Amino acid sequence: MITCYFENKNKASLRHVVVDNLVIDGNKILLVKRGPKYSEPNKWALPGGFVDRDETTRQAAVREILEETGYKAKVIKLFRIIDNPDRPKEDRQNISFVYLLKPLKKVGESDHEISDTQWFSLNKLPKQSDFAFDHLDTIKLYKIHLQKHFRLPITCMSHEDVEGWEETLDIMSNPKLVADIKKSLEEYKQGKFISSEELLKDLGLTEEDIAK
Repeated sequence: MITCYFENKNKASLRHVVVDNLVIDGNKILLVKRGPKYSEPNKWALPGGFVDRDETTRQAAVREILEETGYKAKVIKLFRIIDNPDRPKEDRQNISFVYLLKPLKKVGESDHEISDTQWFSLNKLPKQSDFAFDHLDTIKLYKIHLQKHFRLPITCMSHEDVEGWEETLDIMSNPKLVADIKKSLEEYKQGKFISSEELLKDLGLTEEDIAK
């Protein structure tokens, strides 16, 4: 499990509890397009919303998916808790419980908050500028989880953390680059590396040149 602490820079603000949901069917994810009258209009998002009074977060997840997509769904696992007070595009600093769910059956249509619903391949998602809030980060983190198998729920991941993991996995999926890294590490262990003095000499520079 990944955990960390975020300092709240705005302690006077009221925070709300919401659910965001990863509805996964094989290699596809169900996304909703937010209506034009709501925050982040016409952007793709994970289906979700505010937790009602006298309702658990799990119940809210199932209800919101039914309301926004028309699908009945089954909760598989709590995937992530986002309590970062500096979430992008979040004026209310919502605390989000992100659930992983399996779609069961489509029994209705989307409510008035949603202008469209669509299944997307996890390998062919809308571009980042077309996503609401930080929802694309959660999808990226799910894709990383498929490879790294983090212990769930994940309770700490900033945007920078997600981008860092994604970049690392991109590097590790490049066989030539991985081979070069391994070769360099092996040469370093054997003492076969160029010192900073040798490198400067090869470049025709001196330490004074670098200091300038």
